[in-house]
Parts: sequence; structure tokens; C-alpha cells
Amino acid sequence: MFKVPEWRNNEKLDRLEERVSMLPLPPDTEPADYSIQSTVGLQSGNSNHCDYLVRMSLLTKLPDAEIARYFESTTVEGVEGRDLSGSVYVNPSGSWREGYKGVIVEFFDGFHEPGFDLRCH
Repeated sequence: MFKVPEWRNNEKLDRLEERVSMLPLPPDTEPADYSIQSTVGLQSGNSNHCDYLVRMSLLTKLPDAEIARYFESTTVEGVEGRDLSGSVYVNPSGSWREGYKGVIVEFFDGFHEPGFDLRCH
């Protein structure tokens, strides 16, 4: 099976994941899980395009608005140079660590040329 289009998009995703993983975390915030999740494929809408998503799990003592503001104002370079900011999702049930709450931060870069990558069609 011919996989060069997938390899090219995987490389773009790997570089985006690396840039997200190098972001400094705000005070009183630490990784909940040291692995970062990332995926490429058709994730939004129903047309031929590639979407890239990088997600990290964190623990924080910061108020919801403060952690959201931090990642909304922090940008990373997307797969084709566009600035991406993070979206924050707070776990309403808190965390397993006293005084912390779990949050998920996602960086989404969508609607790129799919090429021949079957995941994007």
C-alpha cells in the first residue's frame, strides 16, 4: 500500500505536537499525563480536508477563567504557519489530587488540503 501522503501529514502532525509540548505551562499547573494525544484526519465537517488536533491533559490550581485565558492568549504555529490558540475544557468533578482540577487543552488546526491521504476524505 502506498503511504507517502499519510507520512507527509503525520510529519506535520508530529511537528505541531512538538511545538505544543514545548509550551511553558502557567503557574500552579502541571501535566496530568506526560503523553500528548494527537490525530490527523477528517474531524470537522464533511468535505475533503485534513484536520490536525493535539490534546494534552493538565492539573491546575488556577481558576477556570484564568487557565482558559492563558491558553487562549498563548499561540503555537500551526501546520502551515497560522497561529493557533488553545481551547480549555475543565473537568467539573475536580481531580484525584487535593486542590487541583483536571483540564484538557486542545489545539485544532483544520481545513487543510487533503492530498491523497485517505483519512482526510
